[in-house]
Amino acid sequence: MTGLTATILLLLWLSVSSVIEATSGNEPFVDSLTMAGREEVKDELRNTLTRAIELLGSPYAMADEDDIPPLPPPIISVPPRNSRTRPIAMGASVGLGGPSSSRPSMMTIGAGGPAASSSSVDSPFSSSSERTGLGSASYTAARALRSVRSQAEQRLNFAPYQRRAGKASSKPLQFTFFCLLNREADRVPTTKVMKLMLLDAGAGEKSVTMSPSLNAKELRDQIVSSYPLLAEGGGFELLRCVQNSRELEVIPYNFTTTPRYLKAYVGGGKVYIRPLQRDLSVPVATAVGDVKEKCLKCQELILLPLLKEHMTSCREERLIDLEAMLSKSYSSIEDVIADFDIILSRSDMPVTVSRDRIIEDSFQLIEAHPHKLPSRLLISFAGEEGCDAGGLSAEYWTLLATSLKDKYFDGEQHCVVRKNAYSVLHNEFLKIGRLFSLGIASGFSFPFLAHCVYDYLCGWNPVDIEFEIECVPSSVVKEKIKKINDSENLEEFHEAIEGSMDIIAESGYTKPLLNLKIEEKEDLVHTLLMYFCLLISKAELDQMKDGLQYLNLCTYMSRHTELFKPLFSAPEIDLTADILLSLLTVNFTDDDDLERDAYEYFKRYLKDCEDIGIVPLQNVLLYFSGYKYLPVFGFQFSPTLTFHEETYPMASTCALSLVIPKKHTDYVNFRLAMDKAMVYHGGYGKT
Repeated sequence: MTGLTATILLLLWLSVSSVIEATSGNEPFVDSLTMAGREEVKDELRNTLTRAIELLGSPYAMADEDDIPPLPPPIISVPPRNSRTRPIAMGASVGLGGPSSSRPSMMTIGAGGPAASSSSVDSPFSSSSERTGLGSASYTAARALRSVRSQAEQRLNFAPYQRRAGKASSKPLQFTFFCLLNREADRVPTTKVMKLMLLDAGAGEKSVTMSPSLNAKELRDQIVSSYPLLAEGGGFELLRCVQNSRELEVIPYNFTTTPRYLKAYVGGGKVYIRPLQRDLSVPVATAVGDVKEKCLKCQELILLPLLKEHMTSCREERLIDLEAMLSKSYSSIEDVIADFDIILSRSDMPVTVSRDRIIEDSFQLIEAHPHKLPSRLLISFAGEEGCDAGGLSAEYWTLLATSLKDKYFDGEQHCVVRKNAYSVLHNEFLKIGRLFSLGIASGFSFPFLAHCVYDYLCGWNPVDIEFEIECVPSSVVKEKIKKINDSENLEEFHEAIEGSMDIIAESGYTKPLLNLKIEEKEDLVHTLLMYFCLLISKAELDQMKDGLQYLNLCTYMSRHTELFKPLFSAPEIDLTADILLSLLTVNFTDDDDLERDAYEYFKRYLKDCEDIGIVPLQNVLLYFSGYKYLPVFGFQFSPTLTFHEETYPMASTCALSLVIPKKHTDYVNFRLAMDKAMVYHGGYGKT
């Protein structure tokens, strides 16, 4: 360290007001410049060095370093600590003439020893012959100042923090690595069990000590030597955990080339290792080598750690079986649904839903658990006790079908899809199609669609589909189409057209209307029905078709159209009192006249429901079975009718049992009790 550099550091101290430490025989140093920003420090350093050169009066202050010829090193004397010299104030001039100089000075700088001649600081040099004495000192100071400035700027550019220049430490660096097995892992493993399993597999967390002098290849070789599993991963990348999160981010490659750079980037945090091209295989531990579990698809016993991998290949075999199923010929819908047991061969999935939020809960089920479906649903209703033995599932699918029909379809029995652009935007009809396919595979039906809608879902061309005027959802449009269809002569035909110009224009019918003949009436009516029953909601129907294909149901429907029609279309035979009575097996107690009287009241009550009653027959069926329509596949066992001494009836949808009161001595009270139960029950089978 030269006295000239000491002068420069002193000027730096005066500029940035930092602490200077100077002892006899030791060099001064600037302890810290990190309180200001990097750019501010660099700017102030440049200004200080420029001011120092101007004070020294060098004509080479702005010259290039290559233009300055080399000179012998200056001789610098530093006064002792107890010297009475006073510090130089900011902006004061610096004396360079030695002891005889008249200006106050802390240091004497000369190029030729103590006898060097002095010169005025304010006088610049004009020739190279004058580069002696003060000129040489000023020249040398300018050269040294620019060299120090260049070195300081480099340190600011390439060091994370301004720190004291010194020899790089060779102390080994300690890292904590964590090796992941999955090339798609993007979160930090959290559970202790998972961490222990990774550690047993040769991955997980390890401490590794590295020399800071390693290059990029040596660094990666040492990581592989610590985790031999990485050799089969096709390369790996290093990651760190995002602050205040469990997500991982990739460390830039430039900071993974040496241990020193890597340590500067992660500090004391963990370094996560993730394979690039292939997931790392986990060797089966001997401790669990004998533990096997039965595959629910193929019924084979598989080692527990290998079961998940087996499920993938087993699923592929099932897909092959599905192709064979699609090519089969079926004589009844029961045979088709029996084959769906292959698709629903996973374990049952418990689901809790709210009766008030049946649609929202069902949509969330489809979105949140796509990997767990298809599965048979074990239903429980929020806030209600009960174990699903079949009855709760029937209630769920019936309630869901009714809710979907009221919200997304138009009509009573022969419904068409309601136009709903918002639902299409949020893929709600896709979810409806998936729920339909899952319900049908589970043995339930949705028999409320119009025949034209079902035919379109089966893949028919709309031109070939037959339409019914009753399926038109709008009553105004329906009346206009009826008037056109009922016209018997050309005059009535054109009169009907004149009153329907708005709906004809909306449908896109482009023939000249004034020239239409009566023979073209059928073509016009078919166009209007096709538009208002199908094409107006084509986007909704197409999205629903995609959802039905979730279990290849559309493919089944296109190949077995007539077999599947009862599952979607309204039944041709309406429910009657006699049909409902024929479903029930009555259990009388011997010689109990009250029971027989109650049974007669019950038959009369069903007749009233069929004719003028405030409760439709479907509600009675729903009350004891959970079905609003007669199930296409029938009941698992025959429903029963029994009697009790209570005021109101009771029912069990799982047991398919209806219990009616026998305490009423007249039909009026019996009917009031039954009506209250059917209308105000708190859930099917509850009063």
